[in-house]
Amino acid sequence: MTSLLKRKCFECDQTFPYGTQVCPHDGNLLATTLARSGVGLKLCDRFELLEEVGRGGMGAIYTARDHACDEPQHEIVAIKLLVGDASKDETMRNRFMVEARAASSLSHPNIVKVIEFSVSSEGLPFLVMEYLKGQSLDQLIRSESKLNTELALRYAVQICDALAHAHRRDIIHRDIKPSNIMIVDDDGLSKAVLVDFGIAKIFTQPGKTSMRLTQTGEIFGSPLYMSPEQCMGQKLDHRSDIYAVGCLLFECLTGQCPFEGDNFLEVVFNHINMTPSRFSNPTAADLMIEPIVHRALEKAPDRRYQSMLDMRLELERCLVKISSGVIDDTEGERELDDDFAYWIRRAESGDVNAQFDLALFYRYGHFVESDDEIAFEWCLKAARLGLASAQSFVADMYRFSWGVDEDLHQAHHWYNLAAEQNAPDAMACLGAMYENGQGCDVDLDLSLSWYRKAAELESLSAQMQLGRRYKFGVGVKLDLVESTSWFRRAAEQGDADGQLQLAFAYRWGDGVQRDDEEAFFWFRSSAEQGLAEAQHWLAISYENGEGVEKDGGEATRWMKESATNGHAQAHTWLGFNHAFGYNGLPRDSKLAVNYYRQGAELGDTDANYYLGDHYQRGDGVPLNYQTAVHWYKSAAAAGHTDAQIALGLCYRDGLGVTEASESNFLYWLNKAADKGNSEAQFQLGKHFQSKGDALEAKRWLRLAADQDHKKAKKALDNYGKR
Repeated sequence: MTSLLKRKCFECDQTFPYGTQVCPHDGNLLATTLARSGVGLKLCDRFELLEEVGRGGMGAIYTARDHACDEPQHEIVAIKLLVGDASKDETMRNRFMVEARAASSLSHPNIVKVIEFSVSSEGLPFLVMEYLKGQSLDQLIRSESKLNTELALRYAVQICDALAHAHRRDIIHRDIKPSNIMIVDDDGLSKAVLVDFGIAKIFTQPGKTSMRLTQTGEIFGSPLYMSPEQCMGQKLDHRSDIYAVGCLLFECLTGQCPFEGDNFLEVVFNHINMTPSRFSNPTAADLMIEPIVHRALEKAPDRRYQSMLDMRLELERCLVKISSGVIDDTEGERELDDDFAYWIRRAESGDVNAQFDLALFYRYGHFVESDDEIAFEWCLKAARLGLASAQSFVADMYRFSWGVDEDLHQAHHWYNLAAEQNAPDAMACLGAMYENGQGCDVDLDLSLSWYRKAAELESLSAQMQLGRRYKFGVGVKLDLVESTSWFRRAAEQGDADGQLQLAFAYRWGDGVQRDDEEAFFWFRSSAEQGLAEAQHWLAISYENGEGVEKDGGEATRWMKESATNGHAQAHTWLGFNHAFGYNGLPRDSKLAVNYYRQGAELGDTDANYYLGDHYQRGDGVPLNYQTAVHWYKSAAAAGHTDAQIALGLCYRDGLGVTEASESNFLYWLNKAADKGNSEAQFQLGKHFQSKGDALEAKRWLRLAADQDHKKAKKALDNYGKR
């Protein structure tokens, strides 16, 4: 989309089309114009900016008239533009486009609708959204001090539902706060609408966009609503949004934030270290809601609600009770820590959701010490009442011996019941059980059927299993096109392993046309989620310039991340590059040996071979033939042909072994030669030449020469001259 923006220089009052730099007063006229006032400007000869309504660190928001709109009631839109230095900063521009892609992929009544987004030919990103007429939740809280409990719950349920929608698409908002929630009219009722995914974390998204939004230690978000892990600059997931909603609801109900302070650092410290206060002068309704808020505000993500849907369901139950006026004051009595008695009473009264909640509490140690046997009892109660999630979890408990003796037949039974209610995870587990003969006879056709049903309901594990089944022809005809299509489904949901497998498909042309740029994109998407294997291959892409310009520094950075995450070959790569001083690393044989040793301990055969070579040459370590032979043997036994050659030569020359052995020499050289190693073939040719066996010598030398082994060719030429 081409930008037709026009703007005026404030120094000389002249108007210029954007893209020209003819005014001596301003080298970037548009940025200066927008930094002061964009009113009256036209974007793409369509959107006329009317009034600035907001401004932040990255951009300005304007109301605008869409001259291409045929519906007068919808012709007013909101437009967000980068301004000032942000428009020239590549990182800021990338973040802006991530916001646009995140928002445009969402379609939910409680999320602002994105009409379109693009980058002008001059590189100016812009975002066009529906115009929301109303007030922010921040304004409402300030005017009301605190909200009516029922209204606060209704807004919270809507926001939870909106975020659950985003999380299912692997989008994390990361900046939940009252000013990012608009309260608008909805057929006579008010509703909450979530806006500004400006610092959303995108795992996957349509098109070719993948960038690292943050570097180590960078913190984004509003401090009053940031999770402890966000305050510490750690990797975030959807549970950080759950924490922020806890902060938001706390403020709506009490009129103050759960963690405040005189400055940014004090607020951050309190989020990380302090416990939220109890509600003051609580009503019966407050006592029902307070445990939900406090659970959302747990410091450890594993102790919070594990999905926004779970939190929404709890809040919705409270809302129903408050709306109906059926609140038993005794329900709020604090008989156990964190009001655990409330959950017990609900479960004992037959509330199936409370029973399942108790099972999860006891299983994972929420509110109480972990006890799998009690967890199983409560889960079984809920499962018998027909709750699909409980049925699937009971099956897990039978399958993995959590609080009950292993019984695969019972696991199969409960998975079946959950699957009949279209529970995709249960379907995927049935696929696995039929594939492996667990609790049933092996039936690859039935296994495939269950995997397919689960995969169509977006079960990631089922999609990955289908991808692998078709890739290797397990129970089906090998079909790389079908395999890659399932890996793509998983990858587009944000599954790191699916992204890695899709990257391999593009790298090798398996089921798709080979495309190094696509491979790089998916390697990077997976690597940014912390998958060590993907980080390793991303580094290789940078090293070789495959799908991206060569960049030794980036190759080294990603390889170090891969090594930190335990990838054996990454350690070996770092060792090799230190040994020779490649990719910007200093030449350091001792450091190389240390990396090789770590790679060897993690099982990499190349590392074993290189260690043998360093000990044989005394490079970075004291020369020691016995130790060299030890490492060569380890690699040779695993099929490493260079190690087999080196070990064979050690036997020939009597280095590091009790005595020279021609038979051992021939054994290891033949192993390598039979695998097509030209150096091994050449060495065998020279050996038989020294023994006077011209026929055998020529045979091996010819095999090596056919692989363009120069010394073998020369040796054959010498035979011809005799």
